Amino acid sequence: CLDSELLSRSWQVTSDSIAAWIAGQAGADRLVLVKSLDLPAWARQYAASEMHVAERRSTLLQQLAEADLVDANFAQHGGCLSHLSWSNLRKDGGRTIVDIW
Repeated sequence: CLDSELLSRSWQVTSDSIAAWIAGQAGADRLVLVKSLDLPAWARQYAASEMHVAERRSTLLQQLAEADLVDANFAQHGGCLSHLSWSNLRKDGGRTIVDIW
């Protein structure tokens, strides 16, 4: 999914998209987004929904971007990852990892 994708050169691209791009290029099994807040409850519920996997991922990433929790480019790279997780570094030193998928 990411082999031919280039990372945009823009100030709109944050460390989230850079990490997702690198994880994809490296063939990583999992990317953990380390944030300073918890994954919102609505995102946890949505991640567990019965919707088709690709549609669920796409919609969830779009909603995370609209909530300014990731940058708008993140969906382009993050949606291709096998496993995506979230950790709040400010809470228990980031030891709790929530699987998004």
